[in-house]
Amino acid sequence: MAIGISHFYWRSNLIAIAAASFAVCVAIDLFYFGNSTMSADEDRFLRSASQLLAQGQFRVGNDVAWEMPGTAIFFAAVTSLLPMSALTAIRIANAALVSLQSILLGLLAARVFQDRLAGLFAAAIGGFYPYILFTQGMALSETPFIFLLIASFLALYVWRDRGAFVDWTMALAVAVLTAATFTKATLTILPPILVAAAAIGKRRWSDGLRVFIAAAALYTVLMSPWWVRNYSLLGEFVPFTTSASQNLYIGNSPNNPQVGTYFPYLPQNWAVDQGVSLDTIPGELDRSKALRDRALAYIERDPADFFRRAIIKLRVFWNIMPNAPGFQKPLYKVMGAASFGPVLALAIICLIQRRRQFFDLLPFYITIGYFTVLYTVTIPSIRYRLPIEPLLIVLSAGPLALFVRRGAIVEISRWQNGPPSVGGGQRGDRQT
Repeated sequence: MAIGISHFYWRSNLIAIAAASFAVCVAIDLFYFGNSTMSADEDRFLRSASQLLAQGQFRVGNDVAWEMPGTAIFFAAVTSLLPMSALTAIRIANAALVSLQSILLGLLAARVFQDRLAGLFAAAIGGFYPYILFTQGMALSETPFIFLLIASFLALYVWRDRGAFVDWTMALAVAVLTAATFTKATLTILPPILVAAAAIGKRRWSDGLRVFIAAAALYTVLMSPWWVRNYSLLGEFVPFTTSASQNLYIGNSPNNPQVGTYFPYLPQNWAVDQGVSLDTIPGELDRSKALRDRALAYIERDPADFFRRAIIKLRVFWNIMPNAPGFQKPLYKVMGAASFGPVLALAIICLIQRRRQFFDLLPFYITIGYFTVLYTVTIPSIRYRLPIEPLLIVLSAGPLALFVRRGAIVEISRWQNGPPSVGGGQRGDRQT
């Protein structure tokens, strides 16, 4: 590594950061969140996990492919293994994921920048990042998804450093990316693209094409159980979820001109927009297609408004302060700006500093850009941005370590020229 931090000091500090992060998460879970959920999404995940345990079938209400099954599987496993209430068990498990994730962030940043100091900064920021600490206390898909996403990036860069060959380390990276997709469908077709992007700069372009084909083939094999299951139940090929059309409609509906993230009465708004209640449309595929078609028709009819909305969504997605109406108190705004603001600024500095190593960080840039475009088209939220914030934390750790090291070198050089005098000038020298 570029900085002289001993292996023992490095390892012990990573473990200490992870342990402290776990303790903070548990304290927040016990003393802030209490014994109840905070959103309908949490209730939905809990019901799906409970149904999976009781009946061995994954459902969201009566829908079979409304969302990916990974979160429900994880929650079901946790609640069956830990002897406590389901919500408490999930929160403890989420706290453990955040703790382990801080170590992964440290390892990833140290590997990307060849700098253990950057790794320690990434681990510390990720272990105590306010948005991550808050989200882990909720029974949502974000915490397991982010953990798997960071694990997949670490696997990608380990594979890249080993030469980016088509081998078991590539298969491991694709497998973890697939597991992340099973937890949250946001990645969709991204996994093989990320693998190919990681090979750029390490292999020839022709080799990169072979890597992409191999990664795509493996991704297809690993995703196929979900595809076969959906086809057998729905009679059509459903690669990911049937709920994506809802977000597309909410973000492109005449009843939501300011693109409010909080659009709670979808059936009622649909009734106004379409003249028919969404609840009366039989079958989740038919509802999904109706929402998709209505949104696309509106975009086609008024493309200028689509771009106007896109600007609003972009601002909401990258807002350094919370957007939710319930989090507009000064404390929440200060915490949001003081955490995400510096991370974003340092990540931009990293982009400038590392512009000649653009391909080394290409998987980061692709993922961040992909999330931005996706939620600019559909519906934006800081919650939807959260999965890329640990990636921004890794990018921010590089310049942060550089600035701290330069500051330390300047301070050391000052002391090497003699300790500072009390009075200054010749009088101070004589007194010394």
